[in-house]
Amino acid sequence: MCRLNYDYVLNLGDPSSQASKLYALIPNGAKLLDVGCSTGRLGKELRTRKGCFVVGIEMNEQSAAKARENIDRVIVGDIESKDVISKIENSFDVIILADILEHLLEPRAVLKKVKTLLNLKGFVVVSLPNIAYWEIRKQLFFGKFQYEDTGILDRTHLRFFTIKSAIELFEKCGYTVEQTEYSCWHLPFERMFRAHRMPILNKYLPRGKNSLTACYPGLFSSQLIFKVKPKI
Repeated sequence: MCRLNYDYVLNLGDPSSQASKLYALIPNGAKLLDVGCSTGRLGKELRTRKGCFVVGIEMNEQSAAKARENIDRVIVGDIESKDVISKIENSFDVIILADILEHLLEPRAVLKKVKTLLNLKGFVVVSLPNIAYWEIRKQLFFGKFQYEDTGILDRTHLRFFTIKSAIELFEKCGYTVEQTEYSCWHLPFERMFRAHRMPILNKYLPRGKNSLTACYPGLFSSQLIFKVKPKI
């Protein structure tokens, strides 16, 4: 697994944030495995607020050392390594793959592998950057595709996903998508819409939808969040 050493932006006060949507999918008291846990900030919140038992996998030794202060157990290594999998006991309620699959050489192999670590009612929570986000489309329109230090075009990303391609990946790996959520880093006209309830936008919003991200997630969501469960 090739991944930058970075942490989640834990904005749990904003229900539309990626962290909040991930957090909301985890049941109280769950035994969970956080793959690429970094310093364990998300795991700490789940442990203290929801009473979860949290095991983390982290390949950066410095981050792993900090994570040991925040969660119950930390395994140092690469999820794509056979040695790491052999160190993990099975029977987890939840496995978190937050901003992980896009960094892997073989995301399909890892999805199949972690399936064996779940109990009968267990599920996997995945978050992925959306390569079809409007800013990326705009750049492509002008012939630009330039890697960056962070974000959707993070230079350590080996794979790119849209909503459709992500769902196809899960289905090919033997999962059923039970829930899909969307998050956006920043969307100026979304804020304008919420502030002014612009009539011209209201006209094109489906009934029951109150945001552009909810209406057109493939275009306006920067992060895709999935709850997937192994097919029976």
